Amino acid sequence: MSTETTQQDTTGSGTMRTRGKGETTALEEERRRMIATAAYLRAEGRGFVGGDAEADWLAAEAEVEQRLAAHRQEKERELAAFRRMYKEARRALEDVREKISAETIKDALDKASATLRQAGEYSGETVSKVTEAVKKDLANAAERLAPKWEALSEDAAGLFAVWQGRSRAFLGGAATATGDWLRELGSRLEHRSYRAGELTGGGTFACTQCGERQLLAQPNHLAECPKCQNNEFRRV
Repeated sequence: MSTETTQQDTTGSGTMRTRGKGETTALEEERRRMIATAAYLRAEGRGFVGGDAEADWLAAEAEVEQRLAAHRQEKERELAAFRRMYKEARRALEDVREKISAETIKDALDKASATLRQAGEYSGETVSKVTEAVKKDLANAAERLAPKWEALSEDAAGLFAVWQGRSRAFLGGAATATGDWLRELGSRLEHRSYRAGELTGGGTFACTQCGERQLLAQPNHLAECPKCQNNEFRRV
């Protein structure tokens, strides 16, 4: 029987993100392992001669904390960039009014990505990463919607929900366009599963190993499974 974990954000952004006991324990164990390795390397560096084990541990702890803080800051920047990309993509798709094709969807994503690059706030690598993450979310949404575009809903449609209330003709065109877009993406985008650490616009994700579920109310990074520490998930 699966259970569900809601994530509580620690960045002040308002996203729900709470860590389960298993996840907290695993993180602490990993932190201690990193400190122990760094302390060992310090002793090894002086040929295990002289020095003080406690001093090595304290110095290693400070070093690891600095590295972890830098990692957290990088993750927060990635998340901020993803949220901006998500917002720009939503706006670009909302601007699509009549004629729609695979090229229309591609152009909307290219426009959103270009806006992010021109802002100059993020590295090219970060922009490319969040662009691919948004594409993956859209591809998953397109696959889920394939047989039921006329029953468009926020939960199932993701960014495509901006087309709710559009005409039957428009939604029919959207179904064809997204199908063509998915075929053009082909093997260039692996989108059937998600891994811990990946960015996503939100939703419910089930662990492929034990069935434990994570609910992301807003864009965030996926955490490893708090129950079995597996790193692979499928959207449900």
